[in-house]
Amino acid sequence: MSVVEICNLALSRLGTRASIASIDEASVEARLCKAGYANCRDALLRDFDWSFARRIETLAERGEVPPPGWSRVYSLPNRCVRFRGLWNGPGAAPADWALGSIADSAGDDALAIFTNTTQATGIYTRAIENTELFSASFVQALSWRLAEMIALPITNKESLADAVARRAQARIAEAMASEANEGVWTTDHQVPDFLQARGYSG
Repeated sequence: MSVVEICNLALSRLGTRASIASIDEASVEARLCKAGYANCRDALLRDFDWSFARRIETLAERGEVPPPGWSRVYSLPNRCVRFRGLWNGPGAAPADWALGSIADSAGDDALAIFTNTTQATGIYTRAIENTELFSASFVQALSWRLAEMIALPITNKESLADAVARRAQARIAEAMASEANEGVWTTDHQVPDFLQARGYSG
């Protein structure tokens, strides 16, 4: 499903007949969708561990001195919208870590991951722009999140905007629950710690 199709799905949630042919067209609907789409997408990616956006990769160690209590400093992965933990393999206990800022070699502040793990492997949610990779659950949630954002400026009806907001929260929760059931991954039937943290017990 394309960006335009997701925007039109959001518009349909408002009960209007309006639709767009391009996100760059001159209509009010297109302008509002374009202004809100990326923010809604990235916020939704941060809010939940969507399986299509989950990435596991070796972290790049930094040269700065870590804060007291930690022995290693790693850079956040490129295009990371939310770092979720360290991966030690199926069934292994999760390693302790903390996210914070550190002064780099130029004296500028940089976000970094602190841990005592050597050759650390991170689990994170990656910024995904290719809509072809979106899961069906994410498309539904994103269309509702966007509908919630554009409801009032398009309809000028607070009662309708409130109703859309209530419906959006319920539909987004349903989408996340569906994703949790479909996106569980483990090779030894032990539920990873970051899935337990969001209430999944297998």
